[in-house]
Amino acid sequence: NNSGGIGYNNSLFLYIFLRNIKIDLVIESGVWQGFTSYIIDSAKKGIKNIKFDINFSKLIYKSNKAEYNNFDINEYNFKNLKKKYLKYSLAFFDDHYSQLDRFLLSQKLGIPFIIFDDDLTYEAIHSDGWPALPTISMIKESKLIKKFRWYNYGKIAKAHLKMRVNKIKLNDYIISKAPNISNITGYYVQSPMTFLRKK
Repeated sequence: NNSGGIGYNNSLFLYIFLRNIKIDLVIESGVWQGFTSYIIDSAKKGIKNIKFDINFSKLIYKSNKAEYNNFDINEYNFKNLKKKYLKYSLAFFDDHYSQLDRFLLSQKLGIPFIIFDDDLTYEAIHSDGWPALPTISMIKESKLIKKFRWYNYGKIAKAHLKMRVNKIKLNDYIISKAPNISNITGYYVQSPMTFLRKK
């Protein structure tokens, strides 16, 4: 039961994507019960893994190949990593933290592959109890709405984003959203997963 974590369809896309790229390092932020860690281990054997989560109390699967950090990724000293690792790396974010901030960090580190789970649009934000604002889909919009509210399970949630967004940086990446394959797998439609590949 991976309730609260990644679903079947996005898991399948994550596995296929990992199998088809050449990387030496996977950075995972937001581990939850460890299912995506299991997928990473299954798809990429013998590579370096660094994982981040502010709470590992729900962890079921723990990779014996990974370095686990019980703090936010922003606190990690990436200068200690050899440049070759970052040159061939992937960052996977399912941590319900600003996707803009995570993208800017990845771009600064030169990470060529980035995956965001729960990349929701404004119209779908109500479906997530703890959205990662702003999402990549929001940043791509012609106009970034900074102040809005939505309903989630009968409660009113509000956002007031105080940030400037330089959309030009997104142009350095090919951006693809995973299609809906529910009619093939039989599993329900889930929050969109977005893949970024440096040009």
